Amino acid sequence: MNDQLTRITSPTLLLDKQRCLDNIQAMYKKAQRSGVIFRPHFKTHQSLKVGQWFREACTEAITVSSVRMASYFAENGWNDITIAFPLNIRELEAINHLAGKIKLNILVASKEVIPFMEKNLHHPVGVFIEIDTGYHRTGIDAADYERIQDIIHRLSDNSLFHFSGFLTHTGQPTNRHHQRRFGAFTRIPWISWYI
Repeated sequence: MNDQLTRITSPTLLLDKQRCLDNIQAMYKKAQRSGVIFRPHFKTHQSLKVGQWFREACTEAITVSSVRMASYFAENGWNDITIAFPLNIRELEAINHLAGKIKLNILVASKEVIPFMEKNLHHPVGVFIEIDTGYHRTGIDAADYERIQDIIHRLSDNSLFHFSGFLTHTGQPTNRHHQRRFGAFTRIPWISWYI
């Protein structure tokens, strides 16, 4: 094994398969107990093989961090995908293409993108509004009710847009507790819960 490790020259996913399978099962069961949809984030592994392990554990919906990643997984059989990154209007053509093939959810962080969506999207999309819960990374301030309500109203004016809810990112790095508990992926928090 050590000889194989010395030949790695680019970013490569190395993990303990059994620990990963156990973590997938634990997360799936926790989601079931909590009554929420299990929609794991595939940003960390970006692997069809690991994705297959999720599928075997009854996962039907996934989250990704780019349009390119959404296309990759859509081409490989995933048909319920959320792009958990604020909408880039320069990617509307690719988003429109994807939305014509799969159930696609997108993320908006401002009302200014809605006119571009109205003009360029021709297929239904679910729309999450990104909320800033205090880390000031991105999103709309959670206390800005007027702005949030305005976006919801703008979305409801178009039959192609389905308001799907709110999405937030906690923003804190993974700590040692998480590293011990989710050892197969020790550096990046990759669990996303949406309701």
